[in-house]
Amino acid sequence: MRKNMLIPVLVFALAMLTGIGSAFTAAPDKPAAYDQAENNSSGATAGELEVDSIITAAMQKSLAGLGYEPGPIDGIFGPKTKRALTGFQKSQGLPADGVVNFQTIMALTTSGSGSENFTAILVQKKLTDLGYEPGPNDGIWGPKTRKALMKFQIRNRLLPHGIIDPQTIRLLLDSGDRSSGVN
Repeated sequence: MRKNMLIPVLVFALAMLTGIGSAFTAAPDKPAAYDQAENNSSGATAGELEVDSIITAAMQKSLAGLGYEPGPIDGIFGPKTKRALTGFQKSQGLPADGVVNFQTIMALTTSGSGSENFTAILVQKKLTDLGYEPGPNDGIWGPKTRKALMKFQIRNRLLPHGIIDPQTIRLLLDSGDRSSGVN
């Protein structure tokens, strides 16, 4: 199995072991650094994640690989991308609202075609935004990305295994500058 294929497989396996419903909600024993999405200051509404052109392009590529038609892979979240995302959400039994939220991200990261690249780019971009230096946002899961993720996990009182599990990805997606003091 290729290294970059391992990420979504592990995320999916962990989600299945913990039960799909509980994997998509905050655990009762959440880490001290965890804040509810309602408290985010990014400008996104409660439950909605702010996505930039890098993450949008990765999402478009993943949606296209799954047979949806997001339009050009250009990083612009336009009507075609929203329509493709809504179709994907509907197929996954999620609210088909075209909003990028935790449930949608988790479904995309475990969906297959192109999801390993989407997951790696998403994690690399968030780690970069938080100052963890995972290397380039290229979708390749290398030692720098793993080391940066482990630093994030340690700083946020998570098990530092360097694996993207539902708790780590939720905390990464909800993180602002709460991980200040990165060295």
